[in-house]
Formats: sequence, C-alpha cells, structure tokens
Amino acid sequence: MALEVSQIRNIGMIGQGGGGKTSLSDAMLFVGGATTRRGSVDDGSSAFDFEPEETRRKLSLGTSFHHVPWKKHQVTIVDTPGYINFISDGLNCMRACTAAVFVLEPAKGGAKVEAERLWDRAEQLTLPCVGFVTKMDRENANFEAALADVRDILRG
Repeated sequence: MALEVSQIRNIGMIGQGGGGKTSLSDAMLFVGGATTRRGSVDDGSSAFDFEPEETRRKLSLGTSFHHVPWKKHQVTIVDTPGYINFISDGLNCMRACTAAVFVLEPAKGGAKVEAERLWDRAEQLTLPCVGFVTKMDRENANFEAALADVRDILRG
C-alpha cells in the first residue's frame, strides 16, 4: 500500500538525557503494534538503543528511528539523545520532524541546559510540541514541579 506524503509523520522525542524518551518510544511501538513486546533500556531490549555501547551505558548515543502505523498514517519515531555530549545529533535530526514530544521528569529544578537547547531548536523550527511527564510512579514525583520547569524554559 502506497502512502501519500500527507499520511507520513516524523515525531521527534526530545528532552534532556535520562528523562525517559527511549522508554516512551518503546512503549509507543508496542501500543501501535510495531513490536510484540515492550522494549526496555534497563534490560537491553530497547528497539532504539541497540548498539553495544548504548546497551552497556543504558543511554542513547545517537538518534534512532523506528516506524509504527497509526490510524492510516505512518509515524516515524525519532528518538534523539539528550545528554550534552551527544545532543548535536538530536538538534540536527529535528529538522526532519513534523512535530515533537517534549519529555520531562517530575522534579522542580530538574530541567537542564540540554532541555532548553532542544526547546529553543523546536521553536526555531516552529515544530508543534506536546509535553509528556514521565516517571510519575517514582517517590517524590511532582507533576506541578515538572510544569514549573516548563514555564522556566519557556521564559528562557
């Protein structure tokens, strides 16, 4: 089945390192039916962090791509690295995105300069963005603190 360009979406998963972008991306693949089980960064079964060094470190060293069909569309998930040493790859790959998911952790003051740089890039590219707060199951998780971080980034 051939797709029209209007049926293709490239969604960038952006945010600082350790925020849960890859875990959320793995969950999206599973829910969308692209995989039969949910991958995990912690056990080395992620569909995105597959290079030996990424598996060993449990973090993304480069941008990874995977696609999932969703409601007559083809969605390419663009999982970008968020750690400062590898962020340039993510910043460059955002040019190919049609929208972004800004992944946040629920801790006041948790936002780092990496998150600000990624947000600034999304604004430069006029990417539609949605925020997603991860790790709400953790002790001392605070949704309001995550929103306060977003407000601080937006005031930049």
